[in-house]
Amino acid sequence: MITSMHIENFKCFKNFDIDLDDFNVLIGPNDSGKTAFLEAVRVMGSLASRPETPVEAEDLEHNTGIRLGRDCVWRLDTKAVVAIKTRSEEKPGTEKPEPFFMVLSGSIINADPGVRFFSYVGTDLGNRLSRQDALEWLKQHIGSVRYHQFKPSCLRRPVALSHDLDPDGLGLPAFLARLSLNHPEGRDALQNAFRERFPFYTGVKIIPKKDGSNDVVHLRFQTAQGEELPATSVSDGVMVSLGFLALAHDPESPGVLLVEEPENHVHHASLKDIIGTLKELSNDMGVQVVLTSHSPYLLDEVGPEEVYVFDKDVEGAVHAARMSDHPEVEGLRRHFGTGEIWTGFESDKAIVEKTGEFE
Repeated sequence: MITSMHIENFKCFKNFDIDLDDFNVLIGPNDSGKTAFLEAVRVMGSLASRPETPVEAEDLEHNTGIRLGRDCVWRLDTKAVVAIKTRSEEKPGTEKPEPFFMVLSGSIINADPGVRFFSYVGTDLGNRLSRQDALEWLKQHIGSVRYHQFKPSCLRRPVALSHDLDPDGLGLPAFLARLSLNHPEGRDALQNAFRERFPFYTGVKIIPKKDGSNDVVHLRFQTAQGEELPATSVSDGVMVSLGFLALAHDPESPGVLLVEEPENHVHHASLKDIIGTLKELSNDMGVQVVLTSHSPYLLDEVGPEEVYVFDKDVEGAVHAARMSDHPEVEGLRRHFGTGEIWTGFESDKAIVEKTGEFE
């Protein structure tokens, strides 16, 4: 689990620090740095598989889909060094300093300037772990990082059986097909959870299909009336909920799961189920969850101590404060839900300012 992050000179983060827990919700106005924070974690996750190996920004862009190069540096200063420092949970009762994961970038000053990234695992004493020890430490303490922002059109689309589950949900039929083939207990648990959530349906079928010369799989939904509906006839909210149920029954869970705006495309009442699914991942499977949201209905399903408010100062640098650190929140939570508390404040900036983050 990532317990804290320090981000310096990356996009809108000039000098940023945050502590994280098992389950974290990031809120704030548009352009307040929430997505950029997830991008920093994704960059860190991509580089965690290659410590001690210089990586060109173009390679990272290809692997993550995140715009890097000069655009990733604070104020477009190609001489500035981007630093992303990630700490994990410390082992109690030990005098040995717990290592951290460090990502650094440097400019390449030549005819075609660019940015190169380098990462390593070290300690505050200046010691570095060998690449083999670093990989073992990263696997044990952080694990893989996965990001999703589901789009119903992608979740519906037929794909080849070998297709992975992409961040936008493309590949869901193949994911469910592999789950059915290799983990029938997980398949049955997912089907039961789906039927309980949507009683109109009795199950989801994975159907092989010819698409020209290619073999693909697609989804059909069985109804309580005995019909079979194609995914194109099923609502966006059902498709998105099925995507989150798939994550909950993945036999290869990530160490860190990043989710962008899970409230998109779903009725607000369904958010309780989706947040319940994500919390089960966190509590029962040890997956650290970090999600962004603009929904007060979603916030009513979490506590103020799980919510971080993002906003920018006059310079455009991002700051974040835990909602529960605001001096008025403890009294307000006795009478109001977290979403009601949030919408009751004049602005997100008022919350961050009151916690002293802008001082």
